[in-house]
Amino acid sequence: MSTGENGDLGPASFTEEKNLWQIYWKARRIKPSLFNVLATLAVFAFLAITTFCAPQGVASFAATVRELATFGLNATLTVLGFLVAGFTIFATVTNPNMLIAMGGIRHEDSGLSWMKHSFFVLLRTFVYYLVYAVICFAVVYLGAKGGPVSFLVSLSPNPQEYAVCIVKVAFVVLATGQFFLLMQLKSFIYNVYSSVAASLRWRAEGHD
Repeated sequence: MSTGENGDLGPASFTEEKNLWQIYWKARRIKPSLFNVLATLAVFAFLAITTFCAPQGVASFAATVRELATFGLNATLTVLGFLVAGFTIFATVTNPNMLIAMGGIRHEDSGLSWMKHSFFVLLRTFVYYLVYAVICFAVVYLGAKGGPVSFLVSLSPNPQEYAVCIVKVAFVVLATGQFFLLMQLKSFIYNVYSSVAASLRWRAEGHD
């Protein structure tokens, strides 16, 4: 492997990351889709305005939030299973010679190798789903009726006002999060297709 500009992209760079956190931290260099960002911000703004202007009582809103969190947890774990299967198939069918060659070429925008850029953009989606699953888990088990959150709110000087604020914030976060994950799923599907198409083009051009 050559030294100089791409000198840090040698064989050892393939195993440089030791955990998912390190992968996500480097994946932050990859620019997100502008459409995904703008669409998510628009949904967040709409939900925040309509939710905090809604006259619903805390009891009905809390029940809605718990149902949304339960659905979100189940759906997220189910989709994660399909994502893992899809990523495994993608990693298996992709030509290893092409990946090795991509590992020695730097992506201009992110500074990562093209191999890590292609993989990290997919693995970043796993992190988003895991984080959302943890949020839903916390709402389901900590925000259960009579649970820890309810107990702490009851100790506050204005429990009714705090309860309304908490459930409305939770609703906006959960609903916006689900839309954001849908946008990430859209990008994940395209990125898998793009990677497989690149592998086929590599073979069609006779690089093997």
